[in-house]
Amino acid sequence: LKYKNNCNGTITDQNTRLMWEVKDDYNGSPNPDDLNDVNNYYPWAGTCSISGALCGTAADCPTGQTCNASDGQSTGYTIFQWVAQLNAKHFAGHKDWRIPNVRELQSIVDYGTYPPPDVTAAFNRNCAAACTVTTCSCTQSSLYWSATTLAGLAYIAWVVDFDDGLVYTEFKPYDGYYVRAVRSGL
Repeated sequence: LKYKNNCNGTITDQNTRLMWEVKDDYNGSPNPDDLNDVNNYYPWAGTCSISGALCGTAADCPTGQTCNASDGQSTGYTIFQWVAQLNAKHFAGHKDWRIPNVRELQSIVDYGTYPPPDVTAAFNRNCAAACTVTTCSCTQSSLYWSATTLAGLAYIAWVVDFDDGLVYTEFKPYDGYYVRAVRSGL
C-alpha cells in the first residue's frame, strides 16, 4: 500500500514519507469552527494594515501592523494563519504542519480517477455530511493552494486543480481556494 490511513486524521504516503491532513465535511458548507472542513477556503495572502503590502502572517508586516485577509468563513485567515491554528491545536499530535509545495501537492493527484476529484482514493473516501477526519477523507474537485510562489512574480502562487489534475498560477489575495496541510512523516 502506498498510502496508510493513520486513523487519527492523517494519511502517510509510504513512498515520500509525507504525512497529510485529512479533510472532513461537517454539513456541506464552510465551518470556521472546524479547521479540517473540506469546504473552508482561504487566500494565500492578505495585506498589511497600514502599508498594504502582501503578507502571509503579521510577521511579514512592519512592526505594529496586522495581516488582514478575507476568507469564506470570516476568520480573516490566510493559508499560513490557518496552518498556524492547526499547529496551535497540535492537530493529530503534531505542531509542525505546513503548506505543501506545488510538487508535493501534485504527488497526490491521480490522473486515472473519474469522476473528479482527481486524487488518490485515500484522499476521497466515505465523504458525506457529518463525517469526521477519522471516518472519512474528503477533497474538493477544485483548486488547492501550494506554498510555491511563481518565480519573478511575488504576488502569484501555484495551485493544483483536483478537478483535472492540472497546475495553474493564481493571484495570492484571491479568497476562493482550498488548502491541505502536510508534514514530514518520519
